[in-house]
Amino acid sequence: MGAEILRHGLQRRLNIGWKSWYSHVGEVSLGGGQGRHGLLFVNLDTVQIRNPLLMKGLLTGLPDATKVVLEWTELPGSMLQLREASEILKECRDTHGVKLCVDDFGAGADGVQRLTMICPDIVKCDGPMLHRARESTYARAVLKDVVLLIRDVGAKAVIEWVESESDLDIARDTGAHWGQGYLWASHEGWL
Repeated sequence: MGAEILRHGLQRRLNIGWKSWYSHVGEVSLGGGQGRHGLLFVNLDTVQIRNPLLMKGLLTGLPDATKVVLEWTELPGSMLQLREASEILKECRDTHGVKLCVDDFGAGADGVQRLTMICPDIVKCDGPMLHRARESTYARAVLKDVVLLIRDVGAKAVIEWVESESDLDIARDTGAHWGQGYLWASHEGWL
């Protein structure tokens, strides 16, 4: 089971407060790591990853960093910014034992770059890919090939936006390891 901390909306409304909010990750959802099972996914974009105060606050005091997944979200940046962010993430994995995730794979221009830069533990296939696969056998074949690529590089594949049993069937057919979406809003479950 996984829980996700989303960044959307926080930066604009809380301009300063969102930075200190990340320092409380250890207390969020996993109960400070007190015997709970599962992973805590923390969404970070390239700008946030390159913010030393945010990253220090995020990683300080984690009771069990191996249960935390730093989820690198889609946000186009220069190659230099992406390289810097990838080095910071790899150092976090090496130093603290966190897991790394590429989010929004298939959504934009830098998904493959992020995939090759950090050798992630987990890759999340962007939700619209699944939704296109509902209506198109071609899109379904592409999604299946994307999952195969993810598996071939040694990462776990997650299909986002699983909203119905038929979405779950499509996601399972791809060979993905896990699913994420509103289907599980009322009960626990992964693929």
